[in-house]
Amino acid sequence: MCCFFFFQAPATTEIYPLALHDALPIFKLAPEGLSVDLLVVYTVQRAGVFRLELDIPAGYDVRQVRGREAAKATAVEVDSHHLEGDDKTRLVVNLARKALGRVALEVTLARDLDEFDLDKPSEKPAEIPLPIPQVAADTVQQAVGRVVVYAPESLRVNPLNAKGLRSISFTEALEGMDAAQRKRWPGVRPVLAFAFGQEATSLSLWAQRRRPQVTIRQLLVARIDNGVVKFEATLFYEVLYSGVPSLLIDVPDDVAASLRNETAGIRDKVVEPPPDDVAEGCTRWSLAGQTELIGSGQIKLVWEKKIEKLDVGSSVEVPVPRLIPVGVDRAWGQIVLAKAETIDVHPADEPAGLRPIDPQYDLMPGAEVAAAAAAFEFHDDWKLDVVATRYELEEVKHTSIQRAVLRMVVTRADKITVQALYRMQSARQRLVVKMPPEVD
Repeated sequence: MCCFFFFQAPATTEIYPLALHDALPIFKLAPEGLSVDLLVVYTVQRAGVFRLELDIPAGYDVRQVRGREAAKATAVEVDSHHLEGDDKTRLVVNLARKALGRVALEVTLARDLDEFDLDKPSEKPAEIPLPIPQVAADTVQQAVGRVVVYAPESLRVNPLNAKGLRSISFTEALEGMDAAQRKRWPGVRPVLAFAFGQEATSLSLWAQRRRPQVTIRQLLVARIDNGVVKFEATLFYEVLYSGVPSLLIDVPDDVAASLRNETAGIRDKVVEPPPDDVAEGCTRWSLAGQTELIGSGQIKLVWEKKIEKLDVGSSVEVPVPRLIPVGVDRAWGQIVLAKAETIDVHPADEPAGLRPIDPQYDLMPGAEVAAAAAAFEFHDDWKLDVVATRYELEEVKHTSIQRAVLRMVVTRADKITVQALYRMQSARQRLVVKMPPEVD
């Protein structure tokens, strides 16, 4: 008698060789385009893998695929990569050697942005979708990740839709991953950070181009000599958030003819036809660089003005011209008067809109003027006329003795002991003392 026993095999469970992955996509948003550096750290178990797959959002170009050492993981050895699928969104990476244990892969993506509202400052914000590239869900057992968004100072960025994402700090977003990711893109700063898990994610941003903020501080130096006044104006500019095509200044007509620009890389030209808002008696000048002006820099302008030659005791009045920055958020500056040794200078009248300062201690950072005799600071409109007077140099004494006490003691050996005590002021470090003859 035979007996047959039938056993029902349990349902098979798919075994994932990739047990876990941790992803860190870092987005760099710019007015002209969007780039992504996706760093993925895999934990490969069991037999290892020769192939990695990722889901890439439509519209991105794959710029680079390479292994990278990060977060205590070794770099995978990439042999080739290609896109699959009807819409070419499945990135398949073939490895040159089997990956096992903790390994890391980096993928660089980029796409252009056609957002007119980001090209120049606008009141209308742009809506930008940010689909997140991830490891293909059907190839891993568990997936987690963080997202960091970088943007330049010129853009104001806020999340518009963040589904399946949790806001976190930038420190938490980069914790445990490659800290070098913080410094990969100079000129931008982190603005948003999120964490995500197994559930589906979607992200879109609200971005607006900020208007430029321009500050100009002006250092105007007037060097007065016999027969000529040499002027030197240095414009220290700072442009924040967005670049400007040029800086505009109104130059007095009697200065414009002799004004010279001594700054390399800065082009100057007269604005023609003259705009309606140009200051009376002035010419509008434009100062432009090779590209838009942004950040900090300086522009040096020089000119000379002939004056009457001064005889001893004669004076001449010298008006100090005013260069007026146009279209800036803040403009202020300082005036420094320097002179020859034989000339004295002082304001002709009470200076208007000016505050006297010490030229030795109160000058703006980066300013140093030799032979400075006087200095003023201004924040609004100002007017200054200077009177220059020539004097003849006279020799003056360098040492003044205010009081002296001498004590003389005659000894039995017909010797005279002398002690001398002086209260004096001297401009010299060494003094010559004349002694009587036959003095020991």
